Amino acid sequence: MSADKNNQILAAMIGGGNGGKYIATATANAAMDFLYLAEATTFTTLTDADDTNLITSKAISGVELAAGTILHAGEGTDGGVPRIKAVSYSGGSVIGYTVPSSSIDFNG
Repeated sequence: MSADKNNQILAAMIGGGNGGKYIATATANAAMDFLYLAEATTFTTLTDADDTNLITSKAISGVELAAGTILHAGEGTDGGVPRIKAVSYSGGSVIGYTVPSSSIDFNG
């Protein structure tokens, strides 16, 4: 992903959409576009709206991700970007963000 695309995504996270929501416990219907890890975190469940196991697809099984990491679901089965649906983790701190669907062209 280009630096311009990363800047566009970060700007949308910070200034657009519905803002952030702390994910304190297991969440089955999160409907988040991005997850920001405020502390080092290990996920035990992470799926998108297409029911893709993101732990497997991102090869992060048993991996403690560093504080400051930003995750998004990736490309969906229909070519769009699905939202992150189910989240649970052991240790760490996670904030989920939603942004207006028209604010970012993830595939461009």
